[in-house]
Amino acid sequence: MKRLIEPSLPLLLALSLLMFAGCKPAKDARVTEKRGDRITFQTGKGESVTVSINSGELPEGWPPEIPVLPGGRLVFAQSGSKKNIRQINIEVKKPRVETFEFYMDKLNSSGWDIQSTMKLTGMYVAAAKKNNEKLILQVSDREPGITHVQIIVKH
Repeated sequence: MKRLIEPSLPLLLALSLLMFAGCKPAKDARVTEKRGDRITFQTGKGESVTVSINSGELPEGWPPEIPVLPGGRLVFAQSGSKKNIRQINIEVKKPRVETFEFYMDKLNSSGWDIQSTMKLTGMYVAAAKKNNEKLILQVSDREPGITHVQIIVKH
């Protein structure tokens, strides 16, 4: 069953991002550029959403003080023009605790104000704010030996 789900992951991510961007139904969205693993959509509301899968490229406008964890693999990146949302997903072969601490240290040392943290079974979450940017960090166990990191920044 897992093999049936994995090939459709890029499509599901793209569709969910279009909904996340607040566009009209998918029929109003169109691809405006396709370059390798990077696709740009124009939504029915004029939003430009760029999705990149396994390209290794951070989205345009990504805060430079929030890097990909050394040894991590950037598996997904997206940016939206109107809502100024940037998102990255990283997979890393490090423990969840160590990964979460790395990002918390980066946020604290670069002036982000940590608004809240939650430690749930299998997942750590933090919300932070810096100037007029808001950030959500989610670090979870993906599968044995793989930690998944999702970071969303809204300007």
